[in-house]
Amino acid sequence: MQAWREVQLWDTFDRTLRQNYNMDDLIFSLDQLSPAQKELFVTIMLSLWKCKNLKLWQQQNKTIPQVVGRAKNLLDDWRVAQGVISNKVIVSSTHQSDSSNCHGVEWKKPAYGRYKCNIVVSFSFSLNMVGISICLRHDLG
Repeated sequence: MQAWREVQLWDTFDRTLRQNYNMDDLIFSLDQLSPAQKELFVTIMLSLWKCKNLKLWQQQNKTIPQVVGRAKNLLDDWRVAQGVISNKVIVSSTHQSDSSNCHGVEWKKPAYGRYKCNIVVSFSFSLNMVGISICLRHDLG
């Protein structure tokens, strides 16, 4: 509830739950969110999932601002990768330029004995669908 309040989505969810008392209706009410709110909803869900896993597997407790911050960073990174930052400025790891001169961000392999998890999230507003892909790689690729 606190995470949803911090990103100004709780009132929408609360109103739907009070009117219908039904989780199914809440899920279908997500269609009423703006595209930016839908993106934020999905990334908050991913961040909450990661928070629960960190607590379970590594005994790390994260605060709500950390959960929300992780979600917003993920969303910002996705937008940069897609070239859809609202001000049309893309920042790569080495330089900043407008989107017409963008140099791609290069994937770097993890150190020996480590793994890297790349997550790709796609949003199709015309199809009203969300896709998530996860690629786990070790130092040999």
